Amino acid sequence: MTGELLKQEIWSWLGSRSPRAGETVEFSWFILRVIQEPGGQLGLETLDFQAMASFTTNFDRVAAIFAAQGRALAQYSLEACPCMNCHAAMVSNSYAPGHPQVEMFRLSTLEGSDSGWYVGVAGEPPAIDDPLRAHFESTYELTIHDPRLAPFWLFPVGYAIAFRGDRPAAVTQRPLPARAAVRPWWKFW
Repeated sequence: MTGELLKQEIWSWLGSRSPRAGETVEFSWFILRVIQEPGGQLGLETLDFQAMASFTTNFDRVAAIFAAQGRALAQYSLEACPCMNCHAAMVSNSYAPGHPQVEMFRLSTLEGSDSGWYVGVAGEPPAIDDPLRAHFESTYELTIHDPRLAPFWLFPVGYAIAFRGDRPAAVTQRPLPARAAVRPWWKFW
């Protein structure tokens, strides 16, 4: 799907909602802005997936991510579990974009700004209860720096994706890591 075709699909979806300039719109995993174009007609902007808070009217990158997410869900016969690019993932301090052995897994469904995702390094114990070993980043920021994660943000709870190099080596459904009996530290964020 091209960026223009996706934009047409979004406008068709927006048709019954009477959008106004200045509004923010959520569509799938994306956040869009309705803008006033020269000449008075309404237009759409999307985050450009190149820098923080940088918008564009070119939807080609968004269309590529949207298609990749759809293919990944279809490949594993999954229904999308809500997540937006503004939601945060818990990230191990050991993780760096492009690390050759990354593992991501979804601990819980969306709760507030928490996507339920954890991103870490394969082989290390998850830092899910240790604020000294993990931090939060938006799934958008993670996608800017490590685009291979983007197809999986809509996967449901209990799924884990292990990367070896640039491609996923394993996609599995598995039991969740043990969590603290008290409210986990990330729920206070």
